[in-house]
Amino acid sequence: MSRNRAANAAPQQVEMTSSDDSSVEVDSDDEASTQRKTNRPKASRRSGNSQQTPTGGSTTNDMSQMVADCVQYILVGHQKHLPVKRQDISANSLNKKHNAFKEVIDEAKQIFSDIYGFLLLEVPDMHSSQTYILVSKHSIENGVELFGLSDEEKQQRGILITVLAVIFMTGHPVTDVWMNSFLESVGLDMESKDPVEGLKVTIKELMTTTWTRQLYLKLTKERIGDVTTNKYSWGFRAESEIKKHDMLKFVSDVLHCNPKTWRMQYSEAEKQSPLIEDL
Repeated sequence: MSRNRAANAAPQQVEMTSSDDSSVEVDSDDEASTQRKTNRPKASRRSGNSQQTPTGGSTTNDMSQMVADCVQYILVGHQKHLPVKRQDISANSLNKKHNAFKEVIDEAKQIFSDIYGFLLLEVPDMHSSQTYILVSKHSIENGVELFGLSDEEKQQRGILITVLAVIFMTGHPVTDVWMNSFLESVGLDMESKDPVEGLKVTIKELMTTTWTRQLYLKLTKERIGDVTTNKYSWGFRAESEIKKHDMLKFVSDVLHCNPKTWRMQYSEAEKQSPLIEDL
């Protein structure tokens, strides 16, 4: 796999066409910024511009362009930490050559890993379609990264880590009532329009919408009689990005105790996915 595959794309308005109502639109400034930051890769591991591939007649240039478009599309989605679906990647990158998807996505994975330091992961248990997210190797190896975030994003990230810590230390999915009780104990209110200085949405909106869409949280609804209760657990992105040993150390440092005091949580951290531990 060559590291030189790339595409030339002039700055222009780009709309991420999505199969649901969560498409992301990026203006020319954002797109130009993305290109400057990512230095969109180019080139093919194949030789000869007219050589055909096993994907049904795609030339080397065709494949190079499809891979570059795929990489660019996924990077734009990653700016908002949104997952992308296979059908949306195909619609925006493959120029109707849907049988080329496997080859394109495999090369895109290699580019993300070798050049950008990302893992392109398929989200499990998405029954409707194949769905992918990007996870930074750097954030996995070095913990939560705040560099390059706006003040509001830093505020959100701090609250997110707190929410994830509560869920992890509780040992089971947490309800709205339980979460709100804890947040009130540290001076926060899930329902307040201004829960934290600089935050423009409520914490509950972040939990039920933003972080669930980004897959940091998994939201399930439980109906008891006439009452429907939200329950929150760690989502796939949180499981993939955040080391539970780091989370346990964070909580233990705050409480001035040994991490091994928390036997269940320590055992769970020990069994965390090799995806994180083997990097």
